[in-house]
Order: sequence, then structure tokens, then C-alpha cells
Amino acid sequence: MNLLALDTSTRSCVIGVANGAVLFERSEKVDRTHSQVVLPMINEVMARAELVLGELDGLILGQGPGSFTGLRIAAGVMQGLAFGLELPVAPVSTLAALAQGRIRRHGDDKIAVAMHARVDEMFFGCYRNENGVAVCEFDERIAVLDDLDLDWSIHTATGDGWLHESAALIRGQLLDFDNVGVPQGSDLVTLGRHIIGQNGGVVASEALPQYLRETVATPPSKQR
Repeated sequence: MNLLALDTSTRSCVIGVANGAVLFERSEKVDRTHSQVVLPMINEVMARAELVLGELDGLILGQGPGSFTGLRIAAGVMQGLAFGLELPVAPVSTLAALAQGRIRRHGDDKIAVAMHARVDEMFFGCYRNENGVAVCEFDERIAVLDDLDLDWSIHTATGDGWLHESAALIRGQLLDFDNVGVPQGSDLVTLGRHIIGQNGGVVASEALPQYLRETVATPPSKQR
């Protein structure tokens, strides 16, 4: 399966291209200039993969949460390609992609992902390793970490939110953590391939950003 993945939810522009089982990827910190670099970067990685757009079987949208502007850029690009090429889109959570990276690097069983949102609030998601794939354990949300009723001692963690001062007490309870805050193309492709294989993905009009800003942050019950 030939796939193109894009995530612009962070300060980096992340591209992943799968030519069958062979993966090509690029990530570059661009801050606020995503719109200027995204198409040239796609063209560059597609050329390295020796593919043209007409040879793609599906698209993978890093749907956020993250920067409002970045999310709209990625969604607009992928919707345009999906309409023009009549391709399915696999929407992939940026938080899930970060958890997938932790699974790829360490094979962890339970991963808590925290990306800094505002003040003491985090974009938060909790995932389990299901046959090498990050699967969400409860709805992603915006939350203050101290408000979550979790057994932190059975989790590893990833994301830039874990460096925030509000996470200091919880960090000491975790099995392990890192502060990787940018997803990789390979992890987007892994999750996107899984989604397309399971349900075929969505049509272009349903490839939408995931903002989480209006999500009601009801604390989950304790996970054990």
C-alpha cells in the first residue's frame, strides 16, 4: 500500500511516505511557516520514494490536537488531495502518534501522552499497546494532570507536557518518561495503515482537525 502522511499540529512539518513496505520521512521545525513549506516537502519526500500522487492508495492526516493554524493547513492540504485523487483518508491523532513512537522505541504497554495546551492544561491521552499499535483507552481531552484519577505507576509517558512544572509530582510516579513532542512520519503511517485496513478510512469531507478545546474534561476512572 502506498501512503502519504502529513502532520502540522506542532512547530514542525512532518511528512511520511510509504512505498509498499519501504518508508521515507522528513520532519523540519518551521514554526509558523507551515503553509510555505508543506507542498515542497511533500514533493521532495514523494520524489525520494519514487512515487507520484496518482500512485497513492490512501492519505493519512495528523488531525491534532495542536496549533489551530497548523491543523487547518494539514486538513486543507489532505482534503484537497483526497478530493482530487478520490482517495480515502485515515485521520490519526497526534497524541496517538506520539504514543506509537514510544511503542516503537521501547515496546511499552501503557503510555500517557501530554502536550502542553495552555497555562496548566494539557492535551492528554492514554494508550495501550495492542499488538504493536497504540489504542486509545478513553477519550482524548484537555485536562489538568492532577485532576486525572490514574494509576501513574503502571504508565510510561511521552510529550512536551511532562516538562511543565505542573507535571513535576506525577513525573516521579511514572515508570519512565520522555519529552518527545513531535510525531514521526513512520508512526503516522503505522497508525494510518491500521485504520485504512480496519475500516477503509473516511472521505475527504470527513477529514477534519481535532481541536479538543470544547471537550468536557471529565476525569476517567482509575486505570489498573
